[in-house]
Amino acid sequence: MQFLHVTGYAEAYREPIPKDTLSFVSGYSTDTLLMRLSKINAILFQQMDNRMIDPKILREAVFCDVPGFEQVTEFHPLFTDERRWFAEGPIGLLIMNLLKNFNIIETPAPIEPLEFARNLFKTILVYNDLYYGRPRGIVLESLEGIFMMETMQQGYLRAKGVMKVDTFGRFLFLSKFLDSDELLREEADMYCEKMKIENPWTFAKFFLAVLASAIHPQNWGNHMLDLAHHWPEKLIREFGADPMELAGKEKVSLNMDVVTKPFLFLTPEKILVLDYNYFQYALENGFLYSFYRHSSVKLRSKFKTYENFKAYVALEFFEKYLTGSLLREIFHKKNQQLISTEKYQDFIVRASSCDVFVFEVKMNDLHPNTFENLDYKAFTRDFLDKRFLSDKGNGTKDKGAGQIIRQLGHLSEPDSELRDKLGIKRSAKMNIYPVIICSEHHMNIAGVNHYLNEGFQQRCQHLKGSFQTIKPLTVVHVDFLIKYFGPLRRNPTLFAEWLSGYHRSKKGLEKLYDENGGPITYLLSKRSLFGYMEMKKDFTSPYKATVDEIEKCFDLETKGVWRAFGI
Repeated sequence: MQFLHVTGYAEAYREPIPKDTLSFVSGYSTDTLLMRLSKINAILFQQMDNRMIDPKILREAVFCDVPGFEQVTEFHPLFTDERRWFAEGPIGLLIMNLLKNFNIIETPAPIEPLEFARNLFKTILVYNDLYYGRPRGIVLESLEGIFMMETMQQGYLRAKGVMKVDTFGRFLFLSKFLDSDELLREEADMYCEKMKIENPWTFAKFFLAVLASAIHPQNWGNHMLDLAHHWPEKLIREFGADPMELAGKEKVSLNMDVVTKPFLFLTPEKILVLDYNYFQYALENGFLYSFYRHSSVKLRSKFKTYENFKAYVALEFFEKYLTGSLLREIFHKKNQQLISTEKYQDFIVRASSCDVFVFEVKMNDLHPNTFENLDYKAFTRDFLDKRFLSDKGNGTKDKGAGQIIRQLGHLSEPDSELRDKLGIKRSAKMNIYPVIICSEHHMNIAGVNHYLNEGFQQRCQHLKGSFQTIKPLTVVHVDFLIKYFGPLRRNPTLFAEWLSGYHRSKKGLEKLYDENGGPITYLLSKRSLFGYMEMKKDFTSPYKATVDEIEKCFDLETKGVWRAFGI
């Protein structure tokens, strides 16, 4: 994760931000302002890793109507600063407040270009202060500090490159599941008919096509959709923002009211894309919510709440269909064995003569208010502790680490049924790899694996003498299994190698931090498995092997997905 130094209004102008944060732009129509802000987001989306993008944004989105703006002496010193001026998080917050305070000017006065650009630029800087000035008194070199910084970077929506392409791979699995599931197949057909799309995969293909078009060099900075291209209008409206609806709400949420609606209709034919990164939500959460909302009475009578429906999807799709299919194909060698029963949940794998993986699978969503409010206590207490570190008692079940420890208890018992199924005679020769496979992207932020492993280690002390080793707990996002599926299927021993390498790296970095300190070393010592793999210098891109193996194993057309992003 790259942290940006984003300059705010107070730093640039050496005065406090105005109490009315929209005061500089209150005289302009919201449509006009959103046109410029969506243009900025489009440029950032295309070139998010380019540290020299700010001058282009200034030329092409802020001062685009001002001839010779580079000679504007008032701003020239600011433009030459190497620090960043534009970031998606503050702009998203500004868009939210503009939508909440939507301003329609029936007979607008002529806009003076320089004055408009100056006021827009100042407002953006004000929102930089608002957005990045929220954490106060937080020590960066702490788990809370990392949570704050990574959450503000919005990694759950944004990734290196143009998109989390693995999300589309996951959607391919979901489409195939809906085509085969007896309970949902008919409902899926009815939903597609309502949305006027061919099948569930057409839903993802629409977003894929828009993204592929957006990143094409000839569409630099494009932030508009034109219905003349025959985009599915009903689907776009399903994910379109309604300013009138937001204006009537007492509290508007960025993550629940804006991120969920990436489109805005300026006219019946012209649609603004507020932020291409918001497509991530539509693919991972929006589809299922829309599916349930438009389902028949028959489905909603079986699943009386959306939470009931998500629980069914979590078990039948995420655990059994997606994760189960991936693990069975990864550990497919004749000498490998996978056990998954009601008693021995979720998956236990004997990967070699001495290596056993114990997998716990969790499809959990973190409530948007937790990361919108940067609520570290709610993240640890109400999410990590309750979902992944809770112990059996008061009518509740073991969850996460507790479930893994229960299976380790079975493995430690001489002549146990589980050991017999796996062909294990002596547990003292076994190396145990405890793994939690999850769906929530916040599980990938630095510090989460460290936090959960500490809780796991406290609970498994009494079992350590039963095995040769119990490795540290590893949190694995399901996208990891998709991204690295090709290399893992061709060589399953890589799984143990990578997990061991990850924890060796963490241990070495923690020692280095203890000796020398430093925020960067602290951050690296707490990074996720995904973060570790992204920085491995000795491993080439896995996508070629993954595309080939997924198509061979699951009959999914993955090549179109990766080809769309030039991979």
